[in-house]
Amino acid sequence: MQDQTVKGPNGDRYYPINQANYISSFIKRLNSPYDTKDGGVIEEMKKSPYCQHSLLLNATQSVSQHDPKKRFRLCTCVGMKDANKEKGADYFDISDRDDLLYKLFLTENDHFINPTMADKKTYYGIKAPGVTLVHDFIVDAFKVPYEFIRKSALKYIKDNGLDLE
Repeated sequence: MQDQTVKGPNGDRYYPINQANYISSFIKRLNSPYDTKDGGVIEEMKKSPYCQHSLLLNATQSVSQHDPKKRFRLCTCVGMKDANKEKGADYFDISDRDDLLYKLFLTENDHFINPTMADKKTYYGIKAPGVTLVHDFIVDAFKVPYEFIRKSALKYIKDNGLDLE
């Protein structure tokens, strides 16, 4: 039998396909919003005043069963590896700066970032079809323009040979 694992950034072995969890099951539901096998959960959620302006739920109108680019995608971050290190680091071992840069990279590429659980070695990003996040805003009380932070982050990524794809 062939080994079904891949090497992670720190040399550990990971299974690229794992059992479904809540978020992967929810992404599956978002990719088939009109499926009534689950009781039409997505359609019911859209009726709720609480979910009325949800970008994720509204993006279900753009889902195409035939075009993979028009489907929700779930990406999982398990760690980082840069050109200056022989081995990478898993999520527990990356610096706060690397964590921030990775999440900045995800939002720059229109991924929603799920909350990072304290006891998990991974976190998720969700790419929704047809949704572009806001990229130009003031970040903090010092009024540092977002473009300055974005350029600084991209320079750091380039200078350190990081590959965040």
